[in-house]
Amino acid sequence: MTTPVSNERDKRIGERDTRIDVLRALALLTIFVDHVPGTVFENWTYKNFGFSDAAEAFVLISGISVALAYGTKFKPGGRLLATLKMWRRAGVLYIAHIVITMVVIALFCAAALFAHRPEMLTMINIEPLMKNTPQVLLGIVTLGHQLGYNNILPVYAALLLAAPAFVLFVSHRPVTALIVSGLLWLVAGIWQIAPPNYPEPGLWFLNPLSWQFVFNIGLAAMLHV
Repeated sequence: MTTPVSNERDKRIGERDTRIDVLRALALLTIFVDHVPGTVFENWTYKNFGFSDAAEAFVLISGISVALAYGTKFKPGGRLLATLKMWRRAGVLYIAHIVITMVVIALFCAAALFAHRPEMLTMINIEPLMKNTPQVLLGIVTLGHQLGYNNILPVYAALLLAAPAFVLFVSHRPVTALIVSGLLWLVAGIWQIAPPNYPEPGLWFLNPLSWQFVFNIGLAAMLHV
C-alpha cells in the first residue's frame, strides 16, 4: 500500500520556510567554526556534547529543503521538470565547488610565494597537485581529488543528482525507503564502498552512499510528519 504526500501537507511543503534557512545558516556557521582549530568558540559547538556535528545537521536540513522545494511538484506531469531543476542545482553546486577549489589553491600559492611560506603547499591535499599536476587537475574536475575542508559541496551535489529517485521512493513508501537507505548506509560503512579518489589512493572523505541516509531522513520527516 502506498503512502502518498497528503493534500493537507501540499500547501505547507510548497511554501518557503525561512526558519529552515536560518537553521542551515547556523549549521554552516558552526561548520566554519569547527574547521578553524584552536579558537575558543570551537569548544562550544554541539559536536562536543552529542553524537554528531554540524555536517549531519546540514545534510538533514538539505533533505528537508529538497522536500519543501520539490515535494509537491514531484507528481505525474511535473516530475521531469522537477528532476531537471534538481540536476541544474547539482550543476550549480559543482561549478561552485570547482571555483572555490581554484580560489583556495590560488590563496595557498600566494601565501607560499609572497609570504615565503612554502609549507603552505603541503597542506590540505595541495601537495599532490604540485607533484603531479595533470592527473590531479583531472581529479579535481572529476571530483576524485578534493582539498581538505572543501568536500561538503560534492556530496551535496551527488545527493541532488539522486534526489529525484529519493523523493519518488520516500513519497510513496517512506518506511521501505528508510529501511533500504539504512541498509545502504550500513553496507557502505562495513565494506567501505564509496566513490574512489583519483589519482591518489583512497575514497571520498564524505561518502554519499552513507550520507544519503541522513538526507532521506530529512526528506521523510518533511513529507510525512
